[in-house]
Amino acid sequence: MKKRTIILGVTGLTTVIMGITMKSFHMTGANILIMTGCSVLIFGFLLSFLFERLAMTNMVVVRIGNWIAFLASSLIVYGILGKVLHLELTFESFVTGALLFVIHYIFYSYKSDSRRFELRTDRQLASIMFTDIVGYTALMGSNESRALNVLDLNRKIQKPIILKYRGRWLKEMGDGTLSIFYTASDAVLCALEINEVVKKEGNYSLRIGIHVGEIVFSSNDIFGDGVNVAARIMGEAGSGGICISEAVFQNIRNKENIHAEALGEKPLKNVAEPMRLYRILES
Repeated sequence: MKKRTIILGVTGLTTVIMGITMKSFHMTGANILIMTGCSVLIFGFLLSFLFERLAMTNMVVVRIGNWIAFLASSLIVYGILGKVLHLELTFESFVTGALLFVIHYIFYSYKSDSRRFELRTDRQLASIMFTDIVGYTALMGSNESRALNVLDLNRKIQKPIILKYRGRWLKEMGDGTLSIFYTASDAVLCALEINEVVKKEGNYSLRIGIHVGEIVFSSNDIFGDGVNVAARIMGEAGSGGICISEAVFQNIRNKENIHAEALGEKPLKNVAEPMRLYRILES
């Protein structure tokens, strides 16, 4: 959440609390403070927070969910504070807002939360996906402003798609990203959709590498040989390509909507033995 949004929220809430306190002592100007605070919360904090959420994704379903949450929050705020100010339709407003939150939870929040990748505190097997932007270093050297715009767009495209496929975005390393998934097929399908959206909405290309391996956790980061291998596999993917390991291929070979071709054994830097790699084919 941006600093401006936090300031608006704190300012609005503080103003409302001051107004309610003054009203309890029958002081003049209490209603004005409450109305002002209410306006700041609805048209300042909630609206600013909504725009932040909308800027994070282009997915229609997510955008609809954000609008529903904003409307529900606004109606509930009006219902509570309107009751204090003896305004009309406060009960109806509160009930409508509460119902909208139920709709939001069932059709949006619950679906997203239930699909989120939960990290264990020790280690586990996971599908690891690395991506990076092809030619980003050269682009940064020639046009810094455009390079930063590409980086921002790449982040907005990837995050909601990764969440859609039950993945977890872990970190960004320059123009590269690291994410993990429950299954190999989720990771590959996610990579395919990311590439598809990038081709439609972006003016850049990605290289993507996916490997299944054991990972070790520290804070909000992951380590292990599997992570290093996935990064090296990404280096074998061409512009706009998705390269996977034998372990991933064995998990997706019987999926009708995923097709791959063998690239043969490839020596990878800092990996003891050559690995058999595959390239995912576009449908």
